[in-house]
Amino acid sequence: MNWKQEAVRDLQNYRKRKAALENMRQAIELLDDDYCSLKGVAMDSVCVQGKTGSTEEWMLHNIIKRERLKANIAATQAWLQLIENGLHALTDQQRDILTEFYIYHEPGHVERLMERYHIEKTKVYEQKNQALYDFTLLMYGVTDY
Repeated sequence: MNWKQEAVRDLQNYRKRKAALENMRQAIELLDDDYCSLKGVAMDSVCVQGKTGSTEEWMLHNIIKRERLKANIAATQAWLQLIENGLHALTDQQRDILTEFYIYHEPGHVERLMERYHIEKTKVYEQKNQALYDFTLLMYGVTDY
């Protein structure tokens, strides 16, 4: 497995995972509202064995969806925490370089780093490679197999 590629992918997806957290929380709120607004299920009718009414099916689907979203939130938060732990173990400059290259990858990032740290373009890339190596080691304990 190429752990450096995994590290790059994790950094590139960081912002998307952060956005996903908010979206999942909002989805749970909507499902909670829908669930609470549902009228009570009629309990005076007899259910046929193995069959449920559409209200019961909808309620069960709502509950399952909310639980899955909660599990997804927990998993996403855990990934984000791992990435943040790895980034915080780096120097400020290494963290800044990885952030510019992978998290907020916008045009002109290399030039901004050159100006900010008063270094040549080749030095920016050398430092990016070292920062990525260190981050990969901090995240996975290895860099290559």
